[in-house]
Amino acid sequence: MSEPDRLARHFRVALGNRDIVYSTRTPTRFGALCVRASASGVGPDVLLVTSRNSGRWVIPKGRAIGSKKPHQVASIEAWEEAGVRGKVDKMPLGYFEFRKTLPDGDIDPLWVQVHLLDVAEEEPAFPERGQRLVRWFKLDEAASLVLETDLAAMLLSLKNQLSESSSCG
Repeated sequence: MSEPDRLARHFRVALGNRDIVYSTRTPTRFGALCVRASASGVGPDVLLVTSRNSGRWVIPKGRAIGSKKPHQVASIEAWEEAGVRGKVDKMPLGYFEFRKTLPDGDIDPLWVQVHLLDVAEEEPAFPERGQRLVRWFKLDEAASLVLETDLAAMLLSLKNQLSESSSCG
């Protein structure tokens, strides 16, 4: 089983029935959880980018693009915001709420559908270069940096599932 398939399977196990619970909300954004094999060989690294306005750490995400499918949008956003390309899983890994602060100070709660993207290429030049910081983190460090509770929980669940599977033999 390939690493992205293994990660996707672990995420689905970790999240259990959450997809069913959240299926009544319509996603308004589509995000990419970008992963790569760690240089140390211990778990995957996950990519985070800073938001353009607040500078907080987030995953690449964006709104629907014409007739593109959600996983395609996630892949496009990963390229535009972080300069990465790779194999994206068509099945969503999960969902999280993102609270966007509007210019007038109001909060717009957005529902983000997340797709795993196994990074194969990193390019130094990409559309939003210079507008965001792009960094790789260990799963637990990434979970401590993101403000979205459900996204942090997804990252920690993956870390725990990978730890359990590696200790099982």
